[in-house]
Amino acid sequence: MANNNTKLKEVKDQLPATTSTFEEDSGQYQENLTADDQSIPFLKIASKSDDEIGCKEGDAFNSVTGLVYAKGDNIKVVPVYFEPAWIEWAPRGSGTGGPINIFKSEKDAPKTERNEEYKDMIVGGNGNYIEYTHQHYCLIIDPSVMTTTSALVSMKSTQLKKSKKLNTMVLSQVLQGSKGPFNPPRFAYIYNFKTIPESNNKGEWHGWSISLDRMLQMEDDIEMGIYATAKMFRNAIAAGDVEVKHEQDGESGDTSDTDHNVF
Repeated sequence: MANNNTKLKEVKDQLPATTSTFEEDSGQYQENLTADDQSIPFLKIASKSDDEIGCKEGDAFNSVTGLVYAKGDNIKVVPVYFEPAWIEWAPRGSGTGGPINIFKSEKDAPKTERNEEYKDMIVGGNGNYIEYTHQHYCLIIDPSVMTTTSALVSMKSTQLKKSKKLNTMVLSQVLQGSKGPFNPPRFAYIYNFKTIPESNNKGEWHGWSISLDRMLQMEDDIEMGIYATAKMFRNAIAAGDVEVKHEQDGESGDTSDTDHNVF
């Protein structure tokens, strides 16, 4: 009779390359983001038309390259790393337009109170406010040539619900490995991002719609390269080699309440 080690080896040898690779990295890449040192573009939603880069209201665009994704079109995205942040801003029109402070946890952020404009104003402050923000570091795939570019998708206000949905989808993916079921790394799957019109009693805007596309196939050399790129990108972020240059203007023109619950 074969011993347990032999049985495990037989199971492992029969697993697809994709499953074996994901299992090897399972549990190593489910963490929250820390800091900065290599600039990264944002994937944003245009709140108004911009003739200079050729985008219309509701289109998505790369803040550095100016590449435009028409509203309603699927953008192939591989999520790589997630970070919540409590960002302190000065009143609009004052200061440099960059963040005053970025706090990594709510307990480190100053106490706030909600005003009539649904902003979380710092108590006893000088008009500064806190925006609770979810940040998703991603690779964007160009499906025509299967190349990738890195980007950060920043979500706040109503878009926090979309962020939670993405995180839930990531954590819901389960594969069967040599030692039983496991949760593969965040960057084991491709997701579809597209912009959709949204509204409430405060106004209208465009937001994100996110759905699962498919798992990366490690039997394919190109997709194995995408996975390797995502893994290296994740490691660069964790090492503090990626810098985020936040801008004060919101990505969507959204005027709704902010949802503070992470899950």
